[in-house]
Amino acid sequence: MSGLIHRNRRELLTRREDVFHAWLDQISKDLGEQIFADTIPKTWEEVVHEIQKYLANTYQITAGEIPELLYRIDLSEAKLREDMEQGGWSDWYELLAHRIAEREAQKVIFRFQYSGKL
Repeated sequence: MSGLIHRNRRELLTRREDVFHAWLDQISKDLGEQIFADTIPKTWEEVVHEIQKYLANTYQITAGEIPELLYRIDLSEAKLREDMEQGGWSDWYELLAHRIAEREAQKVIFRFQYSGKL
């Protein structure tokens, strides 16, 4: 279950409020939905949980809706299948939620780094 970003980068998200809010905004933008409108999560785990809940309520894994979502987020379907086969995930929604959170964090951290804000 190797992640896309290192643990210290995850911690950066919760230490810097501006980075954290940019991360939440990026997730909402790419999902096309304001999923954090009711409750603002405070931790990585809470964000992943909200994404997972949103995915389970919005997408059917078997309905062919996922490839378009993966394209929008910039995730590899082949890599996700490989991760799922390696185990450790309760279902596709859990895996997708983690990978979406990681990929969106990566985008935001890169943006902050290259703009000189980190």
